Amino acid sequence: MRRVLLGAACTSLALGLWTGLAAARLHAQPPPGPALTVTGTLVDEEGAPAAGLDLELRPSPSRYERRLEDLGESGPLSAIVDSTRSGPDGAFTLSAPAVGPYRLDISARPENAAPEARGVAVAPVSHSLAPLAAPTVLPPIEVPNWHTLTVGAKDLDGQPVEGALVVVDPVLWRSERAEANVARPRWNQPRQRIYPRFWRAAARTDATGVATFSMPTAEVNAFVSAHGFRLRAGPIGDGGGGFELTPGVGVTVRVLDPRGRPAPRAVVTVGESQDVPLALTDERGEATVGLTSDQSLIYQAIAENHSLAWTAPLGPEPSEAAAPAAVEIRLRPPAKIAGSVTDASTGGPVPGAAIWHRPGEQTRSGPGGAFVLRTWLHRGRAQVGIAADGYQATSAMVTAERIGSADGVDIVLAPAALLGGQVVDAAGRPVAGASLWIEPTGQSGGWSIGPGTWRATSAADGSFFISGVASGHTYRLHAEADSYASGTTSIPAAPAGSTREPVRIVLTRGRLVQGAITDKRGAPIAGAEVALLPVAVTGAGGYSQNIAARRTSTTDARGVFEFAGTPPGRHELTASHPEHVSVRAVAFEVPSGDGTKDVGTLTLDVGAAIEGVVRDFQRRPVGGAQVKVHQNNIDHRRPHEPEIRTSVTRADGTFRIGGLRTEPADLVVEAEGYEPFEMAAVRPQAGGLIEVELGEGARLVGRVLDADGEGVANAYIWLRLDRNPGLSRTAWSTPLTQHETTADGDGRFRFEALGAGPWTVDIAGGQLAEDIDSIRLRPGEEREIELRLRARARLAGVVTDPYGEPVAGAEILVQPIDLASQVTATHHSARTDAGGAYEAYRVPSGRARIVARHPDYQDGVTEVVIERGTNEVDLKLQPGWEISGTASTAAGSPVPLARVEAHPVEPTLSLDELADAQRQVLPRLPLEAITDQDGSYRIGGLGDGRYELRAHADGYARAASGRFPVRVEGQSVTGVDFVLHRGITLSGVVTGRPPDALAGISVRAVQERLLGGMTTPDLEGRFQLGELGPGEWTVTAEERDGRTVERSVTLDTGPGEAFIELNFEPGLTLTGEVRSQGQPLAGGDLHVIEGTRSYGRARTVRIDQQGRFHIDGLAAGSYKVMIAEPNGVTHSREIELQADQDILVDLNPSAVLAGTVIDAVTREPVAGANLVAIVVDPEAELAPGAEEEWIPAGFTQSNANGEYRLEFAPRMTTSLMVQRQGYDGFGVPLDLVPGERRGGFLIELQPE
Repeated sequence: MRRVLLGAACTSLALGLWTGLAAARLHAQPPPGPALTVTGTLVDEEGAPAAGLDLELRPSPSRYERRLEDLGESGPLSAIVDSTRSGPDGAFTLSAPAVGPYRLDISARPENAAPEARGVAVAPVSHSLAPLAAPTVLPPIEVPNWHTLTVGAKDLDGQPVEGALVVVDPVLWRSERAEANVARPRWNQPRQRIYPRFWRAAARTDATGVATFSMPTAEVNAFVSAHGFRLRAGPIGDGGGGFELTPGVGVTVRVLDPRGRPAPRAVVTVGESQDVPLALTDERGEATVGLTSDQSLIYQAIAENHSLAWTAPLGPEPSEAAAPAAVEIRLRPPAKIAGSVTDASTGGPVPGAAIWHRPGEQTRSGPGGAFVLRTWLHRGRAQVGIAADGYQATSAMVTAERIGSADGVDIVLAPAALLGGQVVDAAGRPVAGASLWIEPTGQSGGWSIGPGTWRATSAADGSFFISGVASGHTYRLHAEADSYASGTTSIPAAPAGSTREPVRIVLTRGRLVQGAITDKRGAPIAGAEVALLPVAVTGAGGYSQNIAARRTSTTDARGVFEFAGTPPGRHELTASHPEHVSVRAVAFEVPSGDGTKDVGTLTLDVGAAIEGVVRDFQRRPVGGAQVKVHQNNIDHRRPHEPEIRTSVTRADGTFRIGGLRTEPADLVVEAEGYEPFEMAAVRPQAGGLIEVELGEGARLVGRVLDADGEGVANAYIWLRLDRNPGLSRTAWSTPLTQHETTADGDGRFRFEALGAGPWTVDIAGGQLAEDIDSIRLRPGEEREIELRLRARARLAGVVTDPYGEPVAGAEILVQPIDLASQVTATHHSARTDAGGAYEAYRVPSGRARIVARHPDYQDGVTEVVIERGTNEVDLKLQPGWEISGTASTAAGSPVPLARVEAHPVEPTLSLDELADAQRQVLPRLPLEAITDQDGSYRIGGLGDGRYELRAHADGYARAASGRFPVRVEGQSVTGVDFVLHRGITLSGVVTGRPPDALAGISVRAVQERLLGGMTTPDLEGRFQLGELGPGEWTVTAEERDGRTVERSVTLDTGPGEAFIELNFEPGLTLTGEVRSQGQPLAGGDLHVIEGTRSYGRARTVRIDQQGRFHIDGLAAGSYKVMIAEPNGVTHSREIELQADQDILVDLNPSAVLAGTVIDAVTREPVAGANLVAIVVDPEAELAPGAEEEWIPAGFTQSNANGEYRLEFAPRMTTSLMVQRQGYDGFGVPLDLVPGERRGGFLIELQPE
């Protein structure tokens, strides 16, 4: 029996009464731990305790059970294992008998009335616990406000219809605030609040034709079914509504079991997506249900054993129908997954393990570890979860092929030790409600996430339990609590089968950070948003903001903001307001302990504005359009992410966006049904309204089919506007040039409101059977396409070490290779289980590199041809070497949580070696580790070679002297120890620039290629760089256009402070206007380069929508001015600057060369060829032995059909260069003149 899968973790432990795990497992189970309890608090939408709500804990009910409940029928519902009511404080506690998946249902009864007295159907809300593996304290659960509403049913005569089945679905399945709660980017950080799932309710109408409901949303979608009437459906608003039912005879659905016998008590539902129950079949397996008068419907039948069947679409009921139509369907049995669960360390059986697929489709292993799970497969496979007390939980991909094998499915569970402990304050008092989460550290092996959780909340006594913590791994444990500074501690690796000791984590009270926001007159600014971000040291030696820990505050009428419980360390503030320019304050230190940290006053300047009006293609105003203005980010760490300000057009189409800097911005306008609009380089308050005209949007619809012609459900399709690569009319237009969507269950997809132009379509993770030409859409057009995928394959194998032992946790990458031996993509396809086995599904066929990666081994690589069906590929990994050592202070104390990095020192590569390295496109694992509590670290999986080791920790200095060169040669290297010293703070000021330019300046300190820190000055030009080491540092202030000021400063040994001034001299100013064929050129870039060479220190500015540019601070001398149009055409001029100048540049019309690039041998088109028009400068003065200088005049790439269209600025000495990996370069002179158009130019590339 082959072992197939591993997982992520669960077991039991009691704090104070620690039971641990048995060191010798053999065939015996671990000793029982504490009872599985679920504790939590219910709060309402205002955060107040929600008392008196009913709570029920039970195994997740199956689909059949849920539909039976909807019909009000009794049946073998999943047993409720515990129930209670929330107390006055909203608190509750429930118990479960065993590890497994559960559902927590919460419901509210109408006040002062029993449900049976009023006949009210209450829709519950629920939270899934999959699995419940340890005593669990949940974050507060926010329950909705239940709304009472009625749905009525009358016939055409206005008489009530009694006994009609009414099913109502909430319009939302979760609170609208749920998205904001899960927006924290790190998956393993705790949720601050749980937002449960909303469920439907069903009831029958009473004698007055009315059904009453208590729902979690004020609006619902209702479905009404009554004998002798046609089906009705529609939305119901706040308070209720009703339907008028039309007589109808319906259809009789006869349901047969898989053997052809009548199937009684099968639930007949309507719709594949709605899944609305209509009736139970009788003893003859029949049920008469309604049809509609206006649409086709599909009916499904579900049996208790999960058997399922559905009808073909049945059309609307004819108005003259006199008797029910009849349709017969035969149930299809679910897949039967048979197998066993075994212990990875002993091979013995694991009884009592929970095995589940979809909710309600679950079972447990017997005394011998055997199990049988009946469930439905999706496209021939099922993701099955497995959990057992004392073992790592896992999720196993089971395929139809494996189900049909004689051996069955063997699930291997690895032993694990539960992590538990207590959170206390500095006085040793328990801290309740603290959020805890762990993350793996170092290079101790791969790790995977199964169905367990890696987070917890502390109970009233401060205790916590975290399941899923594997032995043999090191971790960091984080804790957060309101009004406390966050705490972190390291968790050392535990030998397999050992007991982890309880962890005690101490939280100290954080400080109150407060300050004020005023304008330049000193008047307070209310309603400003202030963000507080802790600043952590990155591996590169600079700073990075921990966005996950970002907190915001809004200034009050006094302009005051506050942040309670701020942890010690380095922080930054940003402030923004709709009418003021955003600023980022100097980073500051928050000391340990209680008290207040006053950061003073931040001054905001009134910003410029962009005003305009939006009309459609018929000159009608467009109200409700989304208007966005993109400007450079004030945070220099995210230069590729714009600062975005938004507005919505009024009914007359007008808009205004304020708070802008005076630099050019990009304007983007989007409205439903219209082509997106973008305008580059709009200068705020440049005069007049911006006129925006929206074109009629195009639509692209289609279907994704597999190799057999079946629709591919959930296929991910993306569109890309086929512009020249890297070129755009705007700096931030990606959202307009790329669109993504997901196909429905039948493989169908739809894109709306697309811009006109050529679009390229592709399937994520798939290969199209044949290339599709660019799709050129016209305004208002709807185009339908069909995307057919190549046959997909399955990849399976085993990864072992040199001794044949399995390697668990190795990542398997699949890299397709094209005809030129170039890697076209990298698919993260699978991870090996405890037995070293892996299975990858939907693998693209054809040539591919298979890579196995593990932090403790060197990469294993093989090249194969993947064919349709199953491909067996085994890989053997060679052990990697290690570098280990310690980090300590000068006094010899260990420094925990220091980051140690190993940077490979790359050897000089030949051109062939460089091209081969580029073709591999292999993502690198981070070569780093985090020191344990004793200051030790270990970086594994290293190959022979030279490395540079660096170490840093918060609060300690960065210095080039702290880098160690290490050579790994045939053995591991030990004893690489770091001594960390407290750092020096460098303060300074940037002068010579106006306040509105300071936000765009970055200041950095570098020592021997080591980046010591990076920041931005405040509005007064002040800045600080902390934690620098002794020695000489080069400090540079750089503006966004490339202008720099550089100074050196020498810092003495030991903690202290130093000061430096970075002054920008006034210099000369160059302004001007750029025109193309008499019209202003908007959105291009202008580069001013010192000297007359094309490559040197350059200043770059954007040309605004009026064709104007401005660049100051230039020294007297000769310059080359290069102008890049948005279409890629580049022009150059030379100027002599001895005083301020305003120039006019009138560009010649560009020439156009079009044609096709083909393979000279196969005559097939070549996609992705780079075509560059270059101009050789005959006037350039060359140094002896220097190569001839050339200037790019235009650039493009060939598309999927090998076609290209190259625009360029021709000169007397223009040439065309063509390059494509895998082919010899191609070059030819061009003799086109300005304005000339030439097509049909064929380029034949010779393979290398």
